[in-house]
Amino acid sequence: GADRPRVFLYDDGRDKPLTSGRYAGPHDIITKAGGDHVMKDLDDTWTTVGWETVVQRDPEVIVINDYGDTSAAQKEKFLKSYAPLRNVSAIKNDRVFTLDYADLVESPRNPDAIARLATYLRSVKR
Repeated sequence: GADRPRVFLYDDGRDKPLTSGRYAGPHDIITKAGGDHVMKDLDDTWTTVGWETVVQRDPEVIVINDYGDTSAAQKEKFLKSYAPLRNVSAIKNDRVFTLDYADLVESPRNPDAIARLATYLRSVKR
């Protein structure tokens, strides 16, 4: 419903962000945690979108997928310094939440990830 914070999953990428569509694990994790997955209309698993799409959908929370050579802290620093995102609600209100890769793919850690994200989302409800 309207009380669900809009959530964008940021995996990586500078030119175009890699994110998840509705057929990847993060979609279920975000929705079960009480969020409105802003890329739920993408009939895909992991895919890239344009930054314009992210700005237009104005996520209230950005979830960072923590894995790979770029640390979650580096990803967060990029997001907060990337000029096109300056007016996005999640950036303006410092609402960035990190989950580990193993939390976001099918694994026994999913229930805990849902609970932790749900707690965070409840703290940012409008």
